[in-house]
Amino acid sequence: MSVSCTLSNPKRSGNNRGRSTSKVSMEIMHAKKRSLTRSSNIKKQLKTQNKEISQSEVKIKDQKKSRAKAHAGDTAIDEPNDEVFKTLKNSEKSENPNIKFWIKIDPCDFSLNFLELPETVNPYWLLIEDMKKILSFSEIFVRNVNALIEYNFVGWKKCLGDGNCYYRAVMHCYLWNIFNVSTNLQCSTSLLNFIEQINFLPKGFEEKKAKFMVIINYLRRIKARNPIQAFVEFNKFTQDEEFDNLAFCIGRLIAAKALWEKQNDPLFQPFLYNDINIFIEKILTIGEWAEDLDLLALPIGLNIQVKIYGFFNDALSVTLYPEEYKSDENGIPPISIVRRGGHYDILYSKEECDRDRYDFETHTYHFEIEKNNFLQKYWKTQKRDKL
Repeated sequence: MSVSCTLSNPKRSGNNRGRSTSKVSMEIMHAKKRSLTRSSNIKKQLKTQNKEISQSEVKIKDQKKSRAKAHAGDTAIDEPNDEVFKTLKNSEKSENPNIKFWIKIDPCDFSLNFLELPETVNPYWLLIEDMKKILSFSEIFVRNVNALIEYNFVGWKKCLGDGNCYYRAVMHCYLWNIFNVSTNLQCSTSLLNFIEQINFLPKGFEEKKAKFMVIINYLRRIKARNPIQAFVEFNKFTQDEEFDNLAFCIGRLIAAKALWEKQNDPLFQPFLYNDINIFIEKILTIGEWAEDLDLLALPIGLNIQVKIYGFFNDALSVTLYPEEYKSDENGIPPISIVRRGGHYDILYSKEECDRDRYDFETHTYHFEIEKNNFLQKYWKTQKRDKL
């Protein structure tokens, strides 16, 4: 049965038949339109759903990649250009079992003037003899520098003075020793374990802690297969202002944690003349100068000893924090820093210089490694990282 949409004049027909036929036809047309509209809407919904499903699949794949990349401490930091490994590969046919490497720190523009400070720390060591030229007119300053030379110090690194210089100097030295070629990997593991246990985190410190641990994990992974490349990468990080900020902030956290845990220790009791929360708040305040409690809390938290050589009018003073100290089983030597007024810089001993074979003219470290052992260790850790 077919229905035609024909309009009739009811006056001429004399009945409602035409009107009924027209009404039915219009209703059928509207029904068809509604059906087409509904069908179009369904198609649009299906298309939107398919697009959302596709986007979800891409997102899931990206998440899987991110999780895989984050596995075993991996980070979004690009892998280093491993020049050490390339050199060893090129020398595989060589009969010499030992290969010598040198790391050159490109000198930056530097003027011997205490008013001109680096943005973080000096990238290279300054010959301590040259430091006497800074204030050659000051008999007291020259005399104190000569006293440092008598203590067998040969190098000096300047630190930015912004109220954080004590934490900057100690943390730089500590990390510099951890990622030195001569130090074992266990040192960085101990540091990470200690930081992981820090639970009281003021506003802003939680993110700093997470970022710092990511970078240390990154350097640890490199050091596991290539200690020399790890040392190269660490020296690059020391010139990064964000990493510098992370390091001294973590130093403040470590000092605060040590003070809280050992507040009843006889070492701290003479200094705790007020509520301990006041001291902890001061330690955690960025830019706040370090005083007696800070000078003791940070080395105790790091399980090291810090030797402070102070420039005074009469003579050079030497203070140990803490005074009694058992050498760290991980091999971190005592850290030596120099204090002039309220500012702290870093000292480099002849023993450390001989160990690193540092050349002050070319600003170059020299290392010698056993090629075969290095390659075996390198491939072993590379395979483990890919698992």
